[in-house]
Amino acid sequence: MTPSQEPEPSQEPESSQEPESNGSGRWLTAGLVLGSLLVLGGAAALGGWLWSRDNLVPLLARELSDALERPVELGPIERVGLSGVRLGSSQIPPTPTDPDSLSLSAVEVQFKLWDLLRRELPLTVVLEQGELYLEQNAEREWFDLDLDLSDRDPNRDPFINVNLDQLYVKDSQLTMVPYVEGDVEPVRVAIKNLQGQLDFNQTLIEAPEDPNSPLETQQLDLKLSGESIQGGNLNLTGSVLLPPPKETPNESADSPVDPTEVPGPGLRANINLRTQQARATDIMPLVDSFLENPLPVQFPAGLVSGQVDIESGRGIRSSFVGTARVEKGSVVHPNLPEPLQNLEGDVRFRGRTLEFEDVTASMGDLTARAGGTLDLDDGYDLSGQVNPFTIAQATELLDRELPVEASGTFGADVTMTGPLGKPVITTELISQDQITVDRVVFSEVRATGTLRSPNLAIDQILAVPVGGGALTGSGVFTFGEPGRLTLALNGDRIPADTIGQAYGLSDQVALGPVFFEAEIAGPVNQLVGTANWRAPMGDYPAQGNLRLAGNQVRFTDTFVQVAGGTIAGDGLLANGQWNADLRGQGVQLRRLGA
Repeated sequence: MTPSQEPEPSQEPESSQEPESNGSGRWLTAGLVLGSLLVLGGAAALGGWLWSRDNLVPLLARELSDALERPVELGPIERVGLSGVRLGSSQIPPTPTDPDSLSLSAVEVQFKLWDLLRRELPLTVVLEQGELYLEQNAEREWFDLDLDLSDRDPNRDPFINVNLDQLYVKDSQLTMVPYVEGDVEPVRVAIKNLQGQLDFNQTLIEAPEDPNSPLETQQLDLKLSGESIQGGNLNLTGSVLLPPPKETPNESADSPVDPTEVPGPGLRANINLRTQQARATDIMPLVDSFLENPLPVQFPAGLVSGQVDIESGRGIRSSFVGTARVEKGSVVHPNLPEPLQNLEGDVRFRGRTLEFEDVTASMGDLTARAGGTLDLDDGYDLSGQVNPFTIAQATELLDRELPVEASGTFGADVTMTGPLGKPVITTELISQDQITVDRVVFSEVRATGTLRSPNLAIDQILAVPVGGGALTGSGVFTFGEPGRLTLALNGDRIPADTIGQAYGLSDQVALGPVFFEAEIAGPVNQLVGTANWRAPMGDYPAQGNLRLAGNQVRFTDTFVQVAGGTIAGDGLLANGQWNADLRGQGVQLRRLGA
């Protein structure tokens, strides 16, 4: 195969993301080392040195194993010609400490004889029907690039300069397994029909310690394409600047160079990734694998189409510029009672900030629209609106039963701020029509809450009964089984007549507006509370205390001014029925009949 014979890549796999963060990888190094060794053997043969088939393959396997520091098994020589060498089935098997592996049906190295006239021998290496398996390690690295390559002698002038010029990947498959913590089943991202071309070019880069003495290194220009096993196409183009080679210690120098030090910048990558209907289950685990702190969300479904320019490398934070469209997506977050479904929207990448535009989603029967930014360093700045929903829909979504019956419709404004790992969600509920709680009807209800898991702070409650007045309050709800509620309420001019008649009280006596302070606490299915109340403007001014337990309200220390005297009593309201024990003092009976 020659460059002109190689098919143009059409689709791009996640493997393309490997160069973005960590480098060309062992399979590229394998191609480089193997190709160089093969052509050295071929060039030697052309120069008159005779290599036997029995000796060449073991030599190549040994040299390649030493370079990669792991076993390499090369197949038999299938063809040796004036334009190249071809080996059969070969592999780099996994080891007890490194699960990465590579198997190839064939490796072919091509060259042109007339290049020898220039004492140059650029190689074209073709990897056919490869199967590459990569696991990310706990340090979130995909590759170990500490390779034991032969020392480079800058003073040596080789008779023939052999170098890897192009590498082709043909009809291959890549499986990537991002690292996950804990007892979690890792995700496997599989890319089939992997095709690609990689060009190796010598380049000079500036040395940080001495800008006037540039360092020689290699730049890898690549085009890769592939198809996800799950569906969708990926295409990748760009360049990867490889780190300069390690320096060899100078025995005559006063301060020998540490051979483990690599001068100049580390690996750098500038990549353009294009996707068409790629699965979020493929894209997002790989995106997470290259972030310093993985996103605290999961994407079990969704289609992603778009293009993004990625700049990444060792020692620098990845940045992204581009756009993407998400369709039919779903998002799972630990603070959400159910996954977000039917996610649709546009994303703009601006450096390390993701801008979300016109995003719509649903959760159960609730639907919403949102937008805002997600900064990989500073966290969330998102806002949205939940379309009108009923109390019944909300309780079904939260899988909670209210202690009393309630009905009505609300809308909600929601914001999400704070760091990625600890978001703060603020919600403002606004009633869309009358709200009924048990038998009490409210013309307006508003509530503001702030969620800092596992607590929901109820910052403010405002409820306006149909008959006038206002109920205000605040509290805390703690999620759990069952959830716990702590609530403080204040009533101002509550229309006791309207509310009392709903519970069967006589309308013959005006109670007037009621003022009260109340505290409610406990598990939501066993709430208890206390309150003190005053009704100073009724026909019979009154005051007292009450206790709430379950579905019962007990009245204590109740005093009513009647006919120049006082009636004291205790009572119980349960199941819509009143029971009371009354005691009178100084009541003028003649005034009662007046």
